[in-house]
Amino acid sequence: MKAVAKITSKGQITIPLEIRRFLGVDAGDSLEFETNGLTIEIKPQPRDNPFRQFRGLERVGKGKSLAQIKDESAVSRGWSEE
Repeated sequence: MKAVAKITSKGQITIPLEIRRFLGVDAGDSLEFETNGLTIEIKPQPRDNPFRQFRGLERVGKGKSLAQIKDESAVSRGWSEE
């Protein structure tokens, strides 16, 4: 995998999406940089959240109102008046 990013005047870069996905990192995560000659190795640093591995597996209710979620839950449990 190869990606290119420009350095800002403050020395910052935006890590391309495909690289962030490959590393499994998101906003607020830390990365470790290690040099080896002219090569730089970047490693994600794990957070102390034991549930992090499950992030994004299921997006229940995304884009729905609370009333819609409650109605769907009631229907799935057979509590609906329909």
